[in-house]
Formats: sequence, C-alpha cells, structure tokens
Amino acid sequence: MTAQTLLHRQIHPTSFRNGRVESPAFRPSPEHKGLLSTEDGDRITAEAAWVRYTTVRRFDSVGSMAVTPDECAGLVLPVIEDGGTDPKLSAEHVSIDFNGLDRKQTESKSKKLRDAAVTRSWTHRP
Repeated sequence: MTAQTLLHRQIHPTSFRNGRVESPAFRPSPEHKGLLSTEDGDRITAEAAWVRYTTVRRFDSVGSMAVTPDECAGLVLPVIEDGGTDPKLSAEHVSIDFNGLDRKQTESKSKKLRDAAVTRSWTHRP
C-alpha cells in the first residue's frame, strides 16, 4: 500500500440521500469500535470489493468510493492494514482509526473524508 492507494469504502443506501453521499458514510459505527472499514485498492478492485460486500457478505451498498492513506494522514487518522487478522476481515481489509477522538472531531474528520471521496467520485457504481 502506498500513500496514494485507493481505500475502497462501500456506501450504504442510508448514507446516500437525494443523490448525495452524506458524511456518516465515512464515520465508524459504534459496533466497529472506532474503526472505519475499507479495502486496499492495490489488492482488490472497487468492483470486486463491491461484489464481495453485496453478494458474499449480503450487505447493501449503492457503490464504492475511496480515500487515500495520504488523505487520512492529513487528518491524523491512522491507517491499519489489518486484513486477515480476524476471520471476519478479508485479506485486503484496511481500517481507518478514529479512536481517541470526541464526537465533534469524529464528525469533522468524517466530513473531510467524505469530501475527498466525493471530489474523486465513485470508484464503482453498479
């Protein structure tokens, strides 16, 4: 993984309203313990990540968007290559770590990640 590797993030339908991706798409949910799940674009395509997410894991996604490790570093968000460390994680799994941030910081940084992803546009859209 390099500083410019695309980290593919699946966009749940509840985070896509009126044709707009909302910042919760890039905010970790409480059950994920401060970690935002992405997939290493050097190891899996956006389309393949979407297919696995929707057909193998049977989750909902309107498409894939991406941020880079460099964009995360600019927001002081550690990127953790944790693929294969847990049976629930794919070999290509990468976490973006929001731990240690308060609610306001988490919301602000998730909006900035969303903005970077939206500027880049969809990496896969079915």
